[in-house]
Amino acid sequence: MLIDGLKDILSDLKDIQVVGEAATGEESVHLTKQLKPDIVLMDINMPGITGIAATEIIKKECPKTRVIIISSYDDDSHIVDAFRVGADGYVPKHMHVTKMIESIYEVHKRGTYVPESLVHKLVRSLKNLPSAMARESAGFQLTPMEIRVLEAIKDGQQSKDASKTLKISEKTVRNHLNSIFLKMDVKTRSQAIALAVNRGILSRD
Repeated sequence: MLIDGLKDILSDLKDIQVVGEAATGEESVHLTKQLKPDIVLMDINMPGITGIAATEIIKKECPKTRVIIISSYDDDSHIVDAFRVGADGYVPKHMHVTKMIESIYEVHKRGTYVPESLVHKLVRSLKNLPSAMARESAGFQLTPMEIRVLEAIKDGQQSKDASKTLKISEKTVRNHLNSIFLKMDVKTRSQAIALAVNRGILSRD
């Protein structure tokens, strides 16, 4: 519904053209490389690889394309994950559609957009970024949220339990795990945990 509504509104604007639509994270990467749009509106909960993982790939392979994350989450960890991988804007889904359109113009003109309501969360999150980056350097460029998912799984939680602990959907937990498996080149949760502990990403406790 959100996508259809945005498409209808954007199609009515003379200076904006919708050139493509992706149903999965992988497809968003493929279409971006093919179409080279100025801006990508990226849902954080994409099927397949997550919107965060897709954004990271897009920013590396299509650096001129700017990415705005549209998310149902406004917590610190998701915000810092988005900007850590290179997102140029972050818009909560509950924000009025006019603000979403405003974010497109702002990112195109000024290069970045963060709603005033989230600025203090982003600043607060940046204080904790060095420690998160230090843990990344020991491993596989896992995002802070991916590390939190691994920690929950290491504590014996199943995807359903981890989703409650982390306040994300069970589907998002599985998407994060898929991304972790790809980055670490493993096939099972136990392999991922063992390797993360061995590399110092997770504690041995």
